[in-house]
Amino acid sequence: MDALTPGLYATLITSVQRVGDAASLWPLAQRLTGSIRQQIALGTAHLLFEFLPPVEQFPANEAGVETFCGLMARGVQTSLLSNAGCLSPLPALPGIQVDARSFALCPTPTQPVFTAVTTDNGRMTIHLNYNAAQLDDADAGEMADSMAALLKGAAAAG
Repeated sequence: MDALTPGLYATLITSVQRVGDAASLWPLAQRLTGSIRQQIALGTAHLLFEFLPPVEQFPANEAGVETFCGLMARGVQTSLLSNAGCLSPLPALPGIQVDARSFALCPTPTQPVFTAVTTDNGRMTIHLNYNAAQLDDADAGEMADSMAALLKGAAAAG
């Protein structure tokens, strides 16, 4: 697709990893990069659209919502990191100034934490979204502070 064609372009690439201390972040990044490249090479990045059954199986009514909620509840308890990657520069937009671009998504009931990462114009933006029914504000704040310390430590060492 060319850059001017509107559409929903999404991939679902998964890799289960344990995050350690600052010294283990670069090996973690290497493992994730290898896993992502392997999945793309195998052509499995389209699986987001095969994650759930066809929409006809859960119509837009109360029974359909109940079916959808049941499907989501069976998901594995995970925390998710979604990375939009390095965004290409925007074309000139007359009369419009864009200071930053990022995205944020809400966690599902099986995701206590959803982290969305975007790199735009030489800056990284990280949104740490959390399910308040599973994690209180203080714990989410500690998690954000810990993540910031890990990333700053890795950047200083790297």
